[in-house]
Amino acid sequence: MPEREREHKSIQWTVPSSDSILLRVWDDGLTVVYNDVSGDTHLLSPVAGEILCLLKSVSHSSESLLLELEEAFSAQDKQSALDAIETVLSELENINLVSSAQN
Repeated sequence: MPEREREHKSIQWTVPSSDSILLRVWDDGLTVVYNDVSGDTHLLSPVAGEILCLLKSVSHSSESLLLELEEAFSAQDKQSALDAIETVLSELENINLVSSAQN
């Protein structure tokens, strides 16, 4: 198994304080998130909103997120889809909505 693929599987992503995250998903897929801990409100893309919703209930690796979001990434090859998911996860981590831990 290539090193990069092992890395995707060994990092688990989660919402550290899921009780303090309030979500509202609009009909167009955009998601508004309020973080009760920081007091910040964020507008997320449909994919970022789906990822956050999935992580709010249970931790996932990038690979397992790809399986859950298979339909959203069906037009992309696996590596491009994983890269897109990693980018979203990094952005969510930068605004303190998710955190990662090595498995």
